[in-house]
Amino acid sequence: VSGSTQTGGLMGATNGGVLIGSTLATGNVTGAVSDTGGLIGRLGFASVISYSYATGPVAGAGSLGGVVGHSRQWC
Repeated sequence: VSGSTQTGGLMGATNGGVLIGSTLATGNVTGAVSDTGGLIGRLGFASVISYSYATGPVAGAGSLGGVVGHSRQWC
């Protein structure tokens, strides 16, 4: 998966109060600007991730993460 901002293997971004469970993302994820994650690029506030994982390399500039690139408060 390739993108500019808010790039993720499963989804680019979420709004607040999202429950994500039992998910898997595989493959390369590349974000050109920021908020790049193996599973989710930008996770909204008050969100929960459980029993989920990502495999594969994550590359880009700024805010990188193997699972979540950028997390808002209270995640």
